[in-house]
Amino acid sequence: MGISVKSVNFILSFLFAALTGWSSLAWAQDSYSKSAAGAAAEAQKQIECANKWISMYPDLCDEDLKVRCEPRKRTFLGSFLLYPGLTPLEQELVRAYPFEALKVFKLKVQAEKATEENFPDQGFNDESDAFRHFLWSALLTKELGPARARLYLDAHEKDAHEPSLEKNMDYHNNKVGQAAAIKMIQNNQFDFQKLKNMGLALLRQNQLIVVRKALVIPEVAI
Repeated sequence: MGISVKSVNFILSFLFAALTGWSSLAWAQDSYSKSAAGAAAEAQKQIECANKWISMYPDLCDEDLKVRCEPRKRTFLGSFLLYPGLTPLEQELVRAYPFEALKVFKLKVQAEKATEENFPDQGFNDESDAFRHFLWSALLTKELGPARARLYLDAHEKDAHEPSLEKNMDYHNNKVGQAAAIKMIQNNQFDFQKLKNMGLALLRQNQLIVVRKALVIPEVAI
């Protein structure tokens, strides 16, 4: 195999630097200065990143901040999961935790399927929407724990274009779903069928917020 022109140029440049102490020293000094400046700029970015996350989630541990703010290459899986519709914060979480994000997506699909089965005529901000948020937040809480689940749930609501009335509805129903899951887990009684029936009962009791009441609430979950 022959040596490429690029390789020859590199070798000649290296030999020249080795034979000329002044040039070598000047190059080293210049390289060090650039590296130091780059390191300082990167450190500042990490500090700003950490401050941003802490302002939103004060209980984040150092390891969580490290994963979110350290420079990292985008993985193929992380890129694949960044489908349209994710909020910027959701994209951050997908990049940081691509495999965990797959679990989140799987549970989202499970909640959506159960909602479609119980409310075939779905809409926005109606009973089906409240039911879906209740189920998804409960499933995430069981799978990831309350604090971890809340990261994904809150990130999902960080949509600058969503009206505050709709956002408050989602936050409330997520909170109720998390509380229901925690109680069921503490009593060793977590069961998806029971969870669905609980969600329907809470809808009938007006414990879940519904902005636009339009659907008939089933008596028993499918």
